Amino acid sequence: MLLQWCTLEPAGPSNLAAIRFASPVRIQSISIFPTDAQPFAQDAETISRTEPDAFFLELFFNAHPVALPHSKEKPKPTNALVSTVIAYAGGRANFAVNMSSELSTRLMIVKGAFESVSMAIYGDVVNELPPLKNTYEPRPVPSLDPIPLSSALDPANARDPTKLASQLLDLIPDAPPLPLITRLMFCLKPSNEDWDLPEFPNIFATLDELPEDATVEDAYNFTSRPAADSDTTPWFVEFAERIARMVDSPDANQSYHISGVLSHVACQHPDMASSVVNRLELQNIFTAPTVDEGTLEFLLEAAANPDIARKLNEPTFKETIEFVANHVGHDRRVRTAAQQLLDRIDGVTVLEDALSNTQGDFVRAVSTLKDIARQEMSFGILLTSLVTHPDLVDKLAENPTMSTTLRGLPALLSDPNNSMSHDDFIAFLRAFIGVSCVLVVHAWADSVPDERCRERALGILRLWQGVDGYCELLDHLLLLRQMVFRLNWMLDSDIPTRGKIDAETILLKLSREPSAIMRPAFTDCMLNLKPPHCVITYEEQESLYRAADIADRGLPGAVDCLLQPIEQPPTFSSLRALRVALGVVAEELSERDEYEVLQEFWQEGSCSLQTCLVDILSSLSDEIGGHFSVDPPPPTISEVLTQMFKAAGDTISIILRIAPAYPLPGRTLRAYTIAAANLFVCTDVVDVLFLQTSPACIAAQEVRQACISSICAFAEFRGELQDGKSNAQVVLHTLLEHGIRSGLHEPVHHLLQIFCLVDYLLPTPDTQSPVAWGQTILPSVLRELWTFCRALDTENKAHLVRRLVALDRGVVGLGEWILQEELKELSYCLNRFQEFSPSPHYRLIGQYHASLSLRLLCDLMSGASSEAVWCVTSLTSSAELAKSFATCLQLCLSLNISSKHLTKIVRVLAADSASIQDAIKLPLAMTLLRTSQHPGGAASEVTSSLYLAQSLLCSCPSYIVLANQVSAEVSNLVRWLESSPYLCEGDLPSALVDLLDWFTNVDDPALMGYTGASFGELCDQIRPCLDSGKQEILLRIMDSLHHTEDIAIVATPVPLPDNIELGAQDLEDLLQRAPPPSTPPRKALTQDVLSNLVAISPPTALIRSPNVTGLTKTYLNNDFRQLRQTPSTRQNTSRLPSMHVDDFENAASSPAHSPVALPLPLAVPLAGPGAAGTVMPFAAGTQENFASMSPLFKLL
Repeated sequence: MLLQWCTLEPAGPSNLAAIRFASPVRIQSISIFPTDAQPFAQDAETISRTEPDAFFLELFFNAHPVALPHSKEKPKPTNALVSTVIAYAGGRANFAVNMSSELSTRLMIVKGAFESVSMAIYGDVVNELPPLKNTYEPRPVPSLDPIPLSSALDPANARDPTKLASQLLDLIPDAPPLPLITRLMFCLKPSNEDWDLPEFPNIFATLDELPEDATVEDAYNFTSRPAADSDTTPWFVEFAERIARMVDSPDANQSYHISGVLSHVACQHPDMASSVVNRLELQNIFTAPTVDEGTLEFLLEAAANPDIARKLNEPTFKETIEFVANHVGHDRRVRTAAQQLLDRIDGVTVLEDALSNTQGDFVRAVSTLKDIARQEMSFGILLTSLVTHPDLVDKLAENPTMSTTLRGLPALLSDPNNSMSHDDFIAFLRAFIGVSCVLVVHAWADSVPDERCRERALGILRLWQGVDGYCELLDHLLLLRQMVFRLNWMLDSDIPTRGKIDAETILLKLSREPSAIMRPAFTDCMLNLKPPHCVITYEEQESLYRAADIADRGLPGAVDCLLQPIEQPPTFSSLRALRVALGVVAEELSERDEYEVLQEFWQEGSCSLQTCLVDILSSLSDEIGGHFSVDPPPPTISEVLTQMFKAAGDTISIILRIAPAYPLPGRTLRAYTIAAANLFVCTDVVDVLFLQTSPACIAAQEVRQACISSICAFAEFRGELQDGKSNAQVVLHTLLEHGIRSGLHEPVHHLLQIFCLVDYLLPTPDTQSPVAWGQTILPSVLRELWTFCRALDTENKAHLVRRLVALDRGVVGLGEWILQEELKELSYCLNRFQEFSPSPHYRLIGQYHASLSLRLLCDLMSGASSEAVWCVTSLTSSAELAKSFATCLQLCLSLNISSKHLTKIVRVLAADSASIQDAIKLPLAMTLLRTSQHPGGAASEVTSSLYLAQSLLCSCPSYIVLANQVSAEVSNLVRWLESSPYLCEGDLPSALVDLLDWFTNVDDPALMGYTGASFGELCDQIRPCLDSGKQEILLRIMDSLHHTEDIAIVATPVPLPDNIELGAQDLEDLLQRAPPPSTPPRKALTQDVLSNLVAISPPTALIRSPNVTGLTKTYLNNDFRQLRQTPSTRQNTSRLPSMHVDDFENAASSPAHSPVALPLPLAVPLAGPGAAGTVMPFAAGTQENFASMSPLFKLL
């Protein structure tokens, strides 16, 4: 609402004016109107009066606390003043005032160099804070649809991308054509004398000015002025011939000036550039001894012209430059410049091809554009070619315009991706040309100067800075040295102007990226900022100065910043300074020898660079993790979070760069692995919580890829650390241990993300890795590997086992060992059911645990993969595994376990009875008979189970067949089939007859629960379904079998659940551990010592002298020494503090001590010690503690 309309006039020597409101108000915005304006359409008599046209206003608000709802005490008034500054640059202007919801004001003081000002104040009247809502009221999330750019301001969708720049240029009277302006502003910059000439800018070089006996140096100076585009091709050809005649024997001076001529003509008329370069024999001019840094820089600029790049791409010339780039005899800067030239030649070739080739290398083409736009001369040459070269213009025009209005211009410059299409690239290239041409017009308007055209161009640039796609492109081009200087010059004004406001806004937006602050021109601009400012606040100025000072001081400034602890909580300002420091270090490493940089860092900071960077990464990881913890996180500012991810990415990049030559020590490598793993976990959360196109999500995904790359790279580094371990051992060991230590992260998500990172770390079998993972690395982390594996869910555990089996390739036996440990857990779990009856929930957890083990075995042997074949072969052919699995089957039979996974397992294993160990045949056959009786099976499945069981039983040696067990199982099966609805379906009667036929060969075969008559009735039911041969066998069976009416007792079926549901209270009860055993408290000794002693240690002697009187002990001569010589006194009387005396006595008298299982992480009360004497294929005598949090993790 409108709070106040007024025209203020200052008074007094301080030039002050004030407004007092009738009641406390909260101001939201202030509108200032120019002179003779009508602020309100419905009130024609109200006319504004504001003089002068531009000025600064200082506003002071009396801060008054707002009363709390239903509060009896009124807040005390204060004299505190809150200040702000308004920069009024003319016209109608609106200024937002973001007052806190807890404050109001009744007084506004205005100070400034003004005569009068008309303003409208908008806001709300407040008496107290609104009452807090006790109930949640859902409200729809507002959808923000982006406003599309006007077609006139969208060169990406324009057939002629230079149209907007041409329209701006028309605002300047007698403006030269756009190509000429481009040459004058960025390539062939005129001298100060030329600017003063009346014919400027139409000052062109003519052929008559070049004497007949001119040298290559004269030609270089001659081409420093542009040639008129109206000149004809013969003029260019004659000039090229004269240049070719100047060439003499190769020398460094000639190479330098010829390369300078090529650089000058590269921005001229296309016919001139092609004529000159095609007349020169480059291999006779540029040789390895004559190429220096200056020559290479000229050639690098000239290569931005596609015609010249095509000529430089000749094999003979490239061989010379490649020799310079790779020869260690040349200076490092020369070699770097030579490599840049080679990359520029290939890049421009790819760029030209991408204009018409729909399958071109668009990523390389965009990278070339980005590289060329870093330097003014190269940028001007390429832009001139794209605007004037007929072939390039025609190729670009052949591509139709594709509407990117709705989806926006792709930000290919900041985020190039391999999935970009040809249409995306063409739209980006048109935008590049359009934005570049507007910058050219802005530079010309600023030079002439023309205020109207310059402000219009600046307004368009400021608009583009807020549009995705255009923002990234414009920010990169604005960092050209000339553009930064022009923006800086616009700040030199004591009164606010529209241009100054736009320039400050643009510079402030540019300064958000540390790469901009590191540009020397931008650094000088930030260091020389002086108030008053229109947009930049004092705090922002200090922050910008701090970051620029780090960039200006170089490595010493970066060291000072990196050694300081990260601000708590991190702010955008501190993170920007940190990123600038990291950028300085990265730049130093690129330009200098790494050893020199590391030594200088040590001298400046008394700390190694690697350790410092890892500490920074750990701090950033902790800060980022705090925003995604299970505890209530702090308020998340997306911009700060983005900068933290980017700082982490910069840190990882530097660490990975120096690590090959200067590897991390073991302790530092562990710290780095933990920090990278935590970052990896957080990036997945960001991917879920933030939009995919948000800056935070993009930065997080870049860090995610960096974490994967760095972890894999460190594992591949060769060499041993100080403790003799390899990098791969340390990295894998750290990840496995960290996976089950979630800290403040959600445990299940943390574990799964670390598993994902481990999966990336382990190489595929066909990968040529320098590390012997299966034979060296994995055997050294068995304990951690199994602990980590136990905590995984079944699907991921099966995947991990398959990966390990593939890496091992049967050499060491990793897979067999894991199967053995899994069978031990299953056996222990089933044994616990027989030992005691725990609580129902505890028993349910145990059943689910057994179900998970069976599901794992079922998953491993499913399918036709090599890993499935390995699993079946191992369980049936390995004597140790077969014995363990047979034990598990016997326990399942005794408990009458019912599980679909168990049924599938035994059927898969029984399919090949020839290779099965004898020890497992009988339990396997009995399990087949038992599982066939479970409800839900079809007649065909029962028939198949009977045939498989009969095949196994026929191959069993007679000495392992237990008649009682077989009789019980067969009898129960027959009784179940008799009551089933499909007794006479299909081949089931024949399968039953074959099974009973084998049963008659057992010693004393007795069919329990039947009499001769009842069994005869059963035979009569199935006889019609049998052929004559089977009927004869049935008669023989009836004569051979004994019958007894005793029924074999079978336990009630125990179905294993596929999933369980427990309440929070149930979980708390399950996770409560029993108190540890402790020694009973000592009783105070009485006078009757011996009668109060419960146990005497040592048990056979009491250390005392024979001359004992009362409670005193008196030793005479050698009494004490003689007593210590008796065998009983030399016994070890030490015991654990938590062990009871009686337990100690019993343990001491036992012949051997049992190993004490160490507690493992993530253990639950269900866990217990494994069988003693477990033998692994790597280290004998290793015991593992049976513990698994998989069920509880699944629930949580």
